[in-house]
Amino acid sequence: MSTLPSMAFELMPDLNVMVCYKGKNSPTEADWDVYVNALESTSADRPLRILVITHGAHLSRLQQQKLLAFHRRRQPKVALLTSATSVGFVASIMALTNPGVRTFLPAQRASAGVHLGLGSADVDAVWAVVDRLHEKLRMMVASIAPRARTAEKRSKKQIAGPRAAKRT
Repeated sequence: MSTLPSMAFELMPDLNVMVCYKGKNSPTEADWDVYVNALESTSADRPLRILVITHGAHLSRLQQQKLLAFHRRRQPKVALLTSATSVGFVASIMALTNPGVRTFLPAQRASAGVHLGLGSADVDAVWAVVDRLHEKLRMMVASIAPRARTAEKRSKKQIAGPRAAKRT
């Protein structure tokens, strides 16, 4: 698991749509728990719709189990946009529990909106949130990445010891 931020999400309460943007790195267990708790706290009075955009982040077995348990209880409609085949495979397993789960290629944004039952004005609002989450994740990674690289270099020097430092 990476120490860099790997996901950002936002609930659009008036639409009862959860938007989740995941990068290439897998979420930590702590980050995933925050996300699942946010899903659990959504209104059960209206059908929940979830839009997930992922660039290949994989879920641990425990994360998959937590998500499956939520899907069994709530049966949300889910549109998962990804070009990663392995992510699509995991989504097909989710679809066995919840037939409302569908995967789409990134170029199929409009089809994903139709699947979620979003009107044209709603689609625009949802994609504005996607853009905002993408930027938020990019900024979080950019602010932490230099510190993470410095810590990694320091750690490698400590592991290599003083002899390695003399050779360089």
